Amino acid sequence: MRRLPSAERFDRWAGDYDDSQLQGALYEPVHRAVLHCAHSRLKKADRVLDVGCGTGRLARQIAQYTRVVALDASSPMIERARSADCRNVDLTIARAERLPFRDAVFELVLATFSLRHWPDPGAGLAEIRRVMAPGATLVVADAFPCGHPDLAAHDLRVDQVAPIRSAAQLADLSLVIATRPR
Repeated sequence: MRRLPSAERFDRWAGDYDDSQLQGALYEPVHRAVLHCAHSRLKKADRVLDVGCGTGRLARQIAQYTRVVALDASSPMIERARSADCRNVDLTIARAERLPFRDAVFELVLATFSLRHWPDPGAGLAEIRRVMAPGATLVVADAFPCGHPDLAAHDLRVDQVAPIRSAAQLADLSLVIATRPR
């Protein structure tokens, strides 16, 4: 797999990523917002995908409710995730633009702070839509400096767009919830 500039940056950060001050100040509040939003869906979902999982912090929280597949383009990030206690988490190295899964297999897909790092967000969203089961939910949490992604172009219905107020002092973050029509 060709290394991309964004993945290389995360390769370098992997060793200290969990120790960053951003974990408590930014990532944890956003993870709480995602979990709050996805909580009722987690109880019904047999198959959950975490795209751009980094060191697997959010995936480990999700694994308390259901089995989760977590992927990242950075192999050092995945190795760091594997070194943690990852029961109920299947970790894989892959890019959002080339998901190694069959069509229509996930009931819930999460992408937290990853969409803006994808070399081709449109291709990544098309792949996510492909692996979402009919009626499945996509939860994206990120900073969207150029506007929210055009999910309708990928046959996804936007159900909610909301600011993530708990991290507002650090960044202009939003939570976008979308559904794949049945």
